[in-house]
Amino acid sequence: CFALSLLRGTSRSHSLLDVSCGSPAYLALWAAQLLLLVAASLAIRAALMRRHARRREIGYPFLPDDVEWTVSNTTLYPLLCVGAGLCAGMFGIGGGIVKGPLMLEMGMLPAVSSATASFMILFTSATAALNFALFGALDPQYAGVLFCAGL
Repeated sequence: CFALSLLRGTSRSHSLLDVSCGSPAYLALWAAQLLLLVAASLAIRAALMRRHARRREIGYPFLPDDVEWTVSNTTLYPLLCVGAGLCAGMFGIGGGIVKGPLMLEMGMLPAVSSATASFMILFTSATAALNFALFGALDPQYAGVLFCAGL
C-alpha cells in the first residue's frame, strides 16, 4: 500500500507516475490500495478463524484471557478499527485512544493491550513520517529536535 501511495502522490506533491489528483488513473490507484487492504484483512481473518477452529478441534486449553476469533469478532473489531483510523486521521486524535479499550473489550490482558497499541503506533508514526519526508513536507530541523525530545 505504501508503494501505491508513492505512485499515486497527493494533491500537493507530484506522483512518481505523473498522475494528477482526481484523474481516472489517480482514482484507480486509490481503489487498488483500498482493494489490497480489504483482501489482506479478509485473508488474515480467514487464517485466524482456521487457527482458532483447529485449536478447538484438538482440545487446546484456552486461557480465560485468550481472544475468541468468532465470525462476529473478526467482522466487528476490524470495522471499529477502521472507524478509529478515520477519526484519528480527520480529527487528529490518536487511534490508540480507541484501539486500546477495544482490545480490552476483546478480552486481552491490559499489559498485552498496551504493548500491542504501542507496537501499532510505531508503524503508524513511522509510515506517516516517511510519507511526509518523501513528499517534502517534513522540516528536518523540527524533525531532529522532536526526535531527540522523544528519546
